Amino acid sequence: MPSVETEAIVLRTYDLSDADRIVVLLTSDHGLKRTVAKGAKRLKSRFGSAIEPFSIIRAEYFQKENAELATLARADIVSSSFEMAANDDFLRHFSHLSRLLMAMVPADDPNEKIFRMVRACIMAVRDVPASIEAVSLYFKIWLLRLSGLLPEWGICSICRNPFGDTVSVQVTADNRIICDNCRRSDGGLKVSAAERSLPDLTRSIAPLDFARQIDERNIRYADLNRAIDKMIERAVGSEFYLNAA
Repeated sequence: MPSVETEAIVLRTYDLSDADRIVVLLTSDHGLKRTVAKGAKRLKSRFGSAIEPFSIIRAEYFQKENAELATLARADIVSSSFEMAANDDFLRHFSHLSRLLMAMVPADDPNEKIFRMVRACIMAVRDVPASIEAVSLYFKIWLLRLSGLLPEWGICSICRNPFGDTVSVQVTADNRIICDNCRRSDGGLKVSAAERSLPDLTRSIAPLDFARQIDERNIRYADLNRAIDKMIERAVGSEFYLNAA
């Protein structure tokens, strides 16, 4: 039963017993891991503030064969989010995003791109707290992309014609992006040309630069945000999404 050492992000903690806590980790090379931090609720716990949500840590854990939970043996802080976790906006947004991760990312399925994306988003908001709304959008777009659920935003899903730079689009109930000629009369969300450019922008830019470019271009992205939320809601189920929001 060899131990594993890895960099990890603490997504969530909750009580297991009078003394122990379950700690959900997103690891850099082993995916999502649910671990038990034994004695974590005791006053002189060896884990201290290292298992506060959204902290980036160096974790050591081991897991017995056929055991549902791993045992967290050590957690050393790489970068603490203790001060940020006291910010209601940060806590609300990242608690929601961490629940989406837990719903959409398979356990024990390594995905370094997801780990790097989440880490970069946490660091961006820590550096510039005012960027949290834009960084949250960036996070959700990438989560859809890395889950294979983000549609193509450059061409119409029906006629396959490319959109011009000034063309708004309709996002349908089945997550298709369509042009005016193919527009349906049964609802859907209209997204402006400026907003439509943002998913592609996330491909080549860091989250904090994404937030800055939105500010510089004075882009309002409420309709895109709603469309992305709808896509995620369909992926995880409306009941889960409403409870996680």
